[in-house]
Amino acid sequence: MRKKFSPALIISWLLALSMVVYCAMLYVHVSTMQKIYGETIREDIFQVNDLSQELTKLLEAEEEALGQASLRLGGVLSALRDGTSLNADYHQLAQDLSSDLIAYGFLEDKNSAAAKLLLENIASKNNALFTVTQYIMEQLFHPNVDKMNSKYFDARVPSAPVNRRISSVIENLTP
Repeated sequence: MRKKFSPALIISWLLALSMVVYCAMLYVHVSTMQKIYGETIREDIFQVNDLSQELTKLLEAEEEALGQASLRLGGVLSALRDGTSLNADYHQLAQDLSSDLIAYGFLEDKNSAAAKLLLENIASKNNALFTVTQYIMEQLFHPNVDKMNSKYFDARVPSAPVNRRISSVIENLTP
């Protein structure tokens, strides 16, 4: 004689099976987000580093070159939302530098006292942004790119130790 399974047992098995499937789907989703979004953040941080180096070269060169490139640099820097949103203070620093660059680009008289003051602000913010970007790249480096992307993804959390250290580095660098 064949024993019948009770409806409660069948329902509990189906519930357990659906929970296993749900957990597997959640794991795949999170790991995919870490790879994709972490890579986007990492690429933006690297691009901020390149822009900061380019701006440093322009600041050391003549002011005419900076006047022509400041609008482009400010626009590109303000468009890097994923990378600069890694940390609220980092985002604010990047946006402040971007707005200063755009303001300098629209100045008529590049030899005025306001232009000189704006250039000093741009130089100090660029130095701070470059230093913090180098710190971020150093702290989140890993030889395995997937693990590095995961580290960039995990660093977005405000309570993460790296995120708090980034804020303290920015606090020490900016007046």
